[in-house]
Amino acid sequence: MACLFSADTLKAAEDDLPVVYLLHGLGRTRLSMVPLQWHLKGLGYQVENWGFCSYTRRVGEIGERLFQEIETAHHQTQKQIALIGFSTGGAVVRWVLANKAPGFVKRSILIASPIQGFIKPGSFFHFLRYIFPPIKDFGAEKESTLNQSPQIRNTEVGVIQGMNDLVVPVFASHLNEAADLKQSPYGHSTTLYAPQTFKDVEQFLKTGRF
Repeated sequence: MACLFSADTLKAAEDDLPVVYLLHGLGRTRLSMVPLQWHLKGLGYQVENWGFCSYTRRVGEIGERLFQEIETAHHQTQKQIALIGFSTGGAVVRWVLANKAPGFVKRSILIASPIQGFIKPGSFFHFLRYIFPPIKDFGAEKESTLNQSPQIRNTEVGVIQGMNDLVVPVFASHLNEAADLKQSPYGHSTTLYAPQTFKDVEQFLKTGRF
C-alpha cells in the first residue's frame, strides 16, 4: 500500500504547530506536567516544560521571566507560541497575556487556575502567603494582582474548571474574555490528569474551542 503522507508532508505539518510552554502549579515542579508533555509530544508538538520557583517569586516576577523566554523563542524559531498553565501556572500565563499582550501567542489554556482573587484575610491560604509569595497576588481585595489584571485581547484563551475543586473555587477560575469554557467533574489535581482534559487541550490547540 502506498504511503498516504510523505515525510516532507508530515514535517511541514509539524512545522506549522506552535511551540507549547507548560507551567506547573504552586509548590510543584516540572515533573507534575510530564504526562501532558508526553501526550503533546506524541502529537508532534515541540513542548517546553517550563519550571519556576513559587517559594521566592510573585506572579509578576515569574511572568516577566516567562515573557522574555517566549519572546526570544519566537524570534529564534519564527513559530507561534501556545501557553498552558495549571493552577498558579495559569495565573502566570494570564498575567503575561494581559500585561504583555504578545501577538505571537496563538492560543492559551488555563487549567484549574485562579483568575479572580479569592483568598480572604484570616483564611488558611492567607497564612500560606509567608511560604508561597504568589498567594499574595490571589487576595480577594480589589487591589490584588489578579483583580487588577487588564483584559486579554490578542489571543484565544480556553478555561478548564474543576467543578469539585477544593483549592481554587469555580467562581475564581472564571475569565470573562475566554474563547471557550470546559467544566471538568473532578477536583484540583485530578482535573489536570484526567484523560478528558488531555483531549480538551488537544482540541483547543487545534481549533480554539473545546
